[in-house]
Amino acid sequence: MKTTLREKFYHFLLTSSVLAGSTNLAFAQASMVKDINPGADYSSITEVVSHNGLLFFATGTPTLGNEIWKSDGTETGTQIVEDMAPGTASFIINNPLSSGNYFYFTVYDASIGTELWRSNGLTGGTIFLKDINPGNQTNSLIRNLTDVNGRLFFTAQNSNGIELWKSDGTDIVNPPAALDDISVVSTVPGTFISIITGNWNDPLTWDANAVPTSADNATVSATHTVTVNATGQSINNLLINGTLAYATTPTLFNVFG
Repeated sequence: MKTTLREKFYHFLLTSSVLAGSTNLAFAQASMVKDINPGADYSSITEVVSHNGLLFFATGTPTLGNEIWKSDGTETGTQIVEDMAPGTASFIINNPLSSGNYFYFTVYDASIGTELWRSNGLTGGTIFLKDINPGNQTNSLIRNLTDVNGRLFFTAQNSNGIELWKSDGTDIVNPPAALDDISVVSTVPGTFISIITGNWNDPLTWDANAVPTSADNATVSATHTVTVNATGQSINNLLINGTLAYATTPTLFNVFG
């Protein structure tokens, strides 16, 4: 397959001028920064983020796999940051964000699922921060990465459900922490609404992608059947617009409201 110019990594400088109420754009320069994948193969560059005057991005090569790279706009300054998955193995990298002294991103690793990493852009400075939802198939559903005055805030799911988390990325000894475990500590309960017919203790049944606890409120939506299929389940308040069914296993289901 023939590679087009736009499939390589280019550095564009644009100038604009406003003439008669319109903006004209012109290429002041267009030069390839580096041929990361030499020859006809293209460089698939994704997850681009600016951090401390450098451009960071994910790309892959046949010898290194998909990894984090950085560039200062020169050929010699465009290089891999860290071979996180040694050899030709690859990680799936998403959600990059610059915050404070680090840039953060999520990585899918078959051994731990999708979790949070950070990097300072230097060799040895890219580390895995915390297995928020332990297990290889229990992704932490990390979303909404946001910088607030140099500190990272994000939402993530573990056994307590989806909560607000924070991190300053200092080191692995001080990993991200849940912000007061809101759904457990707060007197304000969560509200769960069924989005499909399913089992009570299946996160996919509920809009929050988590299982309601005894402190929460739940609504079984019209046309949905939610089956209580485990003993010891409880809820603060329950509104049934559809059907609440019981499997043969449960011996007790409490509604406290």
